Amino acid sequence: MAKGLGIYGFAAKSIAIFIFVMLVSMLLSGCASQEQQNTGGELIKENKTGTVVTENKTGYEKTNESIALAVADGTYIENVTYPYHVGLPTEANETIEVKVTVEGDVITDVSITAMGTPHQYSAKLILGLNAALPDLVVGKKITELNIPKNVAGSSLTTAAFKGYLENLVETY
Repeated sequence: MAKGLGIYGFAAKSIAIFIFVMLVSMLLSGCASQEQQNTGGELIKENKTGTVVTENKTGYEKTNESIALAVADGTYIENVTYPYHVGLPTEANETIEVKVTVEGDVITDVSITAMGTPHQYSAKLILGLNAALPDLVVGKKITELNIPKNVAGSSLTTAAFKGYLENLVETY
């Protein structure tokens, strides 16, 4: 009789290796996702809106693209607190909720919302900046934005938003 695990041990080890190889090949081939390959070799997948998108990229190309992204795809929501001046020498803080959606390093949606009960003038500035943001950033790469120092009459809220975007790029 052979030394070691015997025929049953050998079979169990073979099955374990087979399962491991199958799992790795499924992950590498994309079988774990809801993507399909058509006869032309293009990758077909359905995006969030139900639109069918075809891609002709290998897994290696996709991995390299995701590594090269400045910010991972997703929606980022965070409260940002910043100082504002209510009159000399008094200074107070405002908090805004910043929501940014990024896909392929391109901003696809953005909004800011006042949190709590902001100062009356501050609320007006926050609304103005929120209205102006889509034209300034949506459809643009997050690393190539050129936001003015003062948008809609608000330099402090604009600076807080720009600081948040810089932090987002550094963090994610």
